Amino acid sequence: PRFLNAMALRLEKLRSSGLPKDQQLDAGPEQAAKDYAVRIAKLESQLAFAKHKSRWHPDGTLLEYRWMIEEYRVSLHAQKLGTRMSVSPKRIEKLQQQLNTQSQS
Repeated sequence: PRFLNAMALRLEKLRSSGLPKDQQLDAGPEQAAKDYAVRIAKLESQLAFAKHKSRWHPDGTLLEYRWMIEEYRVSLHAQKLGTRMSVSPKRIEKLQQQLNTQSQS
């Protein structure tokens, strides 16, 4: 329900501010979402059961990264809802670096 409320608020802002403003605000979360998708695709291609078309769901830091991206969107598009975790571009970069370190080990 919370993210649906955030979507409704974003749509209201979209009507009043327009698409260019919405796209400008969402540039950071969109870039992080693309990074997340690349990480998931890479992991799925490396996992043995990916060849069997099994479903896989992220956990740990990768799951935290996914939700941080969504909270980042809420913080930009539906500020009055607040966020459930501290989120900022720097925090996302820090989490990306942590994921890079984990993937190298």
